[in-house]
Amino acid sequence: MVIDDGSHVPEHQVISFEALWPSVKPGGIYVVEDVETSWWKPSAKVYGYPLTSQLNVVTKWKAVIDSMNREFTNGKSTLTDTQPHIYGNVVSVEFGQNLIIFRKALKGEERFLGKKYRFQSNLPAVPAH
Repeated sequence: MVIDDGSHVPEHQVISFEALWPSVKPGGIYVVEDVETSWWKPSAKVYGYPLTSQLNVVTKWKAVIDSMNREFTNGKSTLTDTQPHIYGNVVSVEFGQNLIIFRKALKGEERFLGKKYRFQSNLPAVPAH
């Protein structure tokens, strides 16, 4: 289990997650606390860092839902298309009060994430995002 109780700067939270996630063991949990700065006004500062051009980690990580369900989007998702080694084995994400919790696939469990959908003919040609 990793509990990220470090920087409240959204960009730092993403950097920490993407650097540490590969070290999380299968079935492990990664918790990011203090995501409230994703809602702060752009003119605000945290630890002297201006939030002017900061991404919103909550919005970014909502896309993990598409990644986990890429079976239903013809294998496509913004995060797994660009960083499959990071986001390709997240099997659950929970959004709580000022935190986000990720769970890593157990060995063998990730094969269910990107498989071909059995009702493929019911999917649109272009995935909805």
